[in-house]
Amino acid sequence: MIEYLNELFFQLSLEKTATLLTRFAIIPLSTLLIFYLSFLIITRVKFFKPTNIVDNFYLNFQFSRLHAVNFTTLILNGFWFYLIWNYDIKLIEWGFPWEITNIYLQLAPFIISNIILFFIHNRSNKLITKIL
Repeated sequence: MIEYLNELFFQLSLEKTATLLTRFAIIPLSTLLIFYLSFLIITRVKFFKPTNIVDNFYLNFQFSRLHAVNFTTLILNGFWFYLIWNYDIKLIEWGFPWEITNIYLQLAPFIISNIILFFIHNRSNKLITKIL
């Protein structure tokens, strides 16, 4: 079990298609889990910290969401960099071959996670501008 999790999270699977397909589901879900955990922590920390806009809970809520998205994006992109840095980049093809060794196919779950975080960030920005 631990070996499979190690292969799923800390290695780029260039041989197993099943691991890559599992990564398409696990990486975005774990990104959302990290986002909501950091969102809960940031919301609680900001709630106990006195601010000028303490009266408007909904505005604080949206700003906490923005901070959580930024924190999660930092972790996700750091993890993405860690995978590319520790894995030999020369083994991965940077072109567009229809094989599992395509770097864009390997990094697609991370791109999907970044797109999800981008939508959450845009929605929060729109709500903040609507409030202000």
